[in-house]
Amino acid sequence: MSKLPHDSVTPELPTIDAAELGSVTGGVTSAATDSSSTIEAALTSLLSSIQGLATSQQSSGGMSDMMPMMMMMMMNHGSSAPPAAETPVGQVTPNGWTRVS
Repeated sequence: MSKLPHDSVTPELPTIDAAELGSVTGGVTSAATDSSSTIEAALTSLLSSIQGLATSQQSSGGMSDMMPMMMMMMMNHGSSAPPAAETPVGQVTPNGWTRVS
């Protein structure tokens, strides 16, 4: 059987002088991988977005999106079809019901 590379003995890692460690830059801090700070940043961003939407709604009066629809409904209000003729008592209505009163 042949030896696999991971089966071989790994040499001991060299030690690093404390003065050299002081000059190390880069890497990842524990704050960058902390899940609670990531969630807090996401919630802060969401809150800012909601506040921005609320501010824009208040400045526009909140009716800018609804106004065209309301105008169309008001214009079509008078053009509705006339009411259906009332079915006399004892007769069958168009949808199959017998009128009793």
